[in-house]
This record gives sequence, C-alpha cells and structure tokens, in this order.
Amino acid sequence: MNLTEEKTNLVSEEIARIQNVIEGKETDEGKKNCLLCLNFSCLKCPVHEKTGHVDCSETPYDGWVNHQLRFHLARTNPLKVIPGCPACRKYLEDWVLFLKSLKNG
Repeated sequence: MNLTEEKTNLVSEEIARIQNVIEGKETDEGKKNCLLCLNFSCLKCPVHEKTGHVDCSETPYDGWVNHQLRFHLARTNPLKVIPGCPACRKYLEDWVLFLKSLKNG
C-alpha cells in the first residue's frame, strides 16, 4: 500500500499523539481527537485501506478500547493509560506498530 504524502504525514502525527497517550501526556478521545478520523472518512482512512474494516475494528486499537471497557469500566472518553496496567501500554504500543506498518507498505 502506497500512502500519499498527506496520509504519511498524518499517520506520523497520529503515532506521535499515541506516544503522548502512552506517556500520560494526552488522553485518547477516539474519533474526537484521532488525526486520521478528523481528516478522512472511514473508507478513505489508511487503516481501512489496509484492513477493509471501519472504525479500526480488528486492529490493536479495537483491543485497546475493549480493554478499557472491560477492565477499567471506561464508559466515556477520554481513555487513558492506567498507571500500573501493562495491558494498557501494550495495546497502544501494538497500535503504534500497526500505524508504522501503514507507512512501510
């Protein structure tokens, strides 16, 4: 998959944003602050272009949201890494790796 320069730049910016979430400097508000969601419809998003799924389903991000709902009873945004929870960090680190894979084809 070859990304346009715009998509490559936005994926890089989204990776940086997720790194901030991992470090506790920022929260995750799903579609409200995802740079890919804010700039593309689901069908034009590079995540959908790779997976064929909408709303980042079947990706590590989907696992992150489900983990938050199941183990931290997060019912509303913003989602954040819970200190001392290795799974929170792992889901987001896997999401970063997935996003990086978009840039690498």
